[in-house]
Amino acid sequence: MSLGLQYEYWLGDSVSFIPREDSSYTTPHYSRGVNALTHRIAPYGMIHARSTWRNGKGDWEAALEGTNLTDTDCVLSRFDQYSSTGVTCGPPGRPREFAITLRRKVL
Repeated sequence: MSLGLQYEYWLGDSVSFIPREDSSYTTPHYSRGVNALTHRIAPYGMIHARSTWRNGKGDWEAALEGTNLTDTDCVLSRFDQYSSTGVTCGPPGRPREFAITLRRKVL
């Protein structure tokens, strides 16, 4: 399940400010057709946000964004070696990250 909200505010002289929020939730599921506990991926939710400023001519844009703002630990899939080695492993989801983006359009 996911939900995204975005709205553009006009600040005068055609300058705009655009906040955006995205949330997602993944229910518990299994990484293989056999629904064994060693294949189970726990439920998790994430929140991402972005704020963008755009100048009046639309040729400059600056944005600040953050992903996985709650710093949720999650496993994206599972590789089961439990029967032979006694362990399961899987790639972790990305940690909390921030970015600043500057963009100029050549019109």
